[in-house]
Amino acid sequence: MELKIKRIDTRATLPSGLPSEGLALCSIETRTLRPGQRHLFHTGLEIEIPEGMKGVFTQLDDFAEEKILVSAASFDLEQEFKGPILVSLLNEGTRPFLVEEGMKIALLVVSPTARKPAPKEEEQDLGV
Repeated sequence: MELKIKRIDTRATLPSGLPSEGLALCSIETRTLRPGQRHLFHTGLEIEIPEGMKGVFTQLDDFAEEKILVSAASFDLEQEFKGPILVSLLNEGTRPFLVEEGMKIALLVVSPTARKPAPKEEEQDLGV
């Protein structure tokens, strides 16, 4: 698997880890999330997901106690995606949470897609 990651901001930290186990993504901005607030954090990285692969954002265990979630707004990265990596965090806690520049904010796990080619029309079972 050839995963291309490019730094597009000088503040960006290239991710550590193995793509199949999770690449650690860091924020390039400092911001305080108030309770109930969501923010789309920039990582300063651009990624190219190869054909037959997908990328899924997962939460850091360290954030569980503070109730900081990687929200659905981050979306999964489908095969052949090419573009900047942004991570949406949501503060579901009761206290403000400070995200600092350089802080790990999520993991990106890259794995093979489970998609199968669509069946030919004459082979399709419509359940009727």
